[in-house]
Amino acid sequence: MKSYVIIDSNGYYKKTVFTHGDPAIQLETGDSITATPIDQLPVKPLDNITRIHEIKRKASDAIVKIAPEWKQRNMIARGLELTNKIATGAALTSAEQAESDAIKAIWVQIEGIRAASNQAETNGIPVDQFNP
Repeated sequence: MKSYVIIDSNGYYKKTVFTHGDPAIQLETGDSITATPIDQLPVKPLDNITRIHEIKRKASDAIVKIAPEWKQRNMIARGLELTNKIATGAALTSAEQAESDAIKAIWVQIEGIRAASNQAETNGIPVDQFNP
């Protein structure tokens, strides 16, 4: 069995494939790709792994500034309590509705950062150009 790394036309890592023969791989995106034996890897795919890691780190830092992990857990738990109240047919008080709206607003910010991170990782955005 041989191990190949699939590299896109920009030289960035796509995935690793293990096969007994030639890797007959077609990407849905239509990227032109090359299958490089693992023992002949250039440095660039490893640079891409580092780039993705740094983007994820920057995104995580930005998310934690908005809502530390303990606060995210509390918002999830409180959101579940409020959802269960509605599911049982009870109405939220105006204070509870305001609380629910505040949780949703914070969550929209977090999801925006996650989406920007995913886009930067996928599109090869350099770390220094990613500002969540």
